[in-house]
Amino acid sequence: GLEPVISINRFSADTDAEIALVKSECAKLGVEAVMADHWAEGGKGAADAARARAMSAEEALRLDPALHDARFVRAAAGIRVGQPERALEDLNILDRQLPIDAESRFELGQLYGALHRVPEALRQWDRWIEFHAYHVDLPSAYNERCFLRATHNLALATALQDCERAVALEPTAAAYQDSLGWVRWRMGDAEGAKSAFDEAIRLETGLAWSLYGRSWVWLKQGDAARAREDLAAARKSLPDIDKRIRELGLPAHERPL
Repeated sequence: GLEPVISINRFSADTDAEIALVKSECAKLGVEAVMADHWAEGGKGAADAARARAMSAEEALRLDPALHDARFVRAAAGIRVGQPERALEDLNILDRQLPIDAESRFELGQLYGALHRVPEALRQWDRWIEFHAYHVDLPSAYNERCFLRATHNLALATALQDCERAVALEPTAAAYQDSLGWVRWRMGDAEGAKSAFDEAIRLETGLAWSLYGRSWVWLKQGDAARAREDLAAARKSLPDIDKRIRELGLPAHERPL
């Protein structure tokens, strides 16, 4: 008697067109499709939608506590509406219940990362990569593990290896070049960071994250005019980029350039 809900696990390299196609095909079947990504979107509409998904998952779990998909949906919704304790409880249950080689540990890593539970998130990436060495999403897994370490300024040499693996496997993914740029910036390699940010922007014009990162490189090189230009472009492309940068723990511009 429950209405099914499709949870779309969005990877960093997925395009809007691909996500729209999945939602369209679900709609043809009369099934609701919701995002299970962990990045907060803000806004009352997003929060209301997340609460609705959580209520649906709540009922499903009442009938069968072993429904992993429903628990994933409730955890993601909890993060989005500001209930991190409840979300963490669900994630810990999933961690105990899922097989060690479960493909869904990819999503578990993303959600732990959204809660800034770094050791738990890294454990999921380590397990996923160990058992999925030939998976099509291996580059994305390397990138996720790399960027998590970069944002928390941890084990940067190891993060760099992951980013380089991701780029080697999929050199045309702008998101992977962007992560590489941030790791190099964290490591004090301004030239290397600029090279990666340049390539990311070449691959995806207007990529806010790389424009923002490159603005720091320009500042370090003494070119305030280009830094202001890139920062303005980043803010135009993604108006809340400063807020997102701070939330992830990356260096944000606190004063006018």
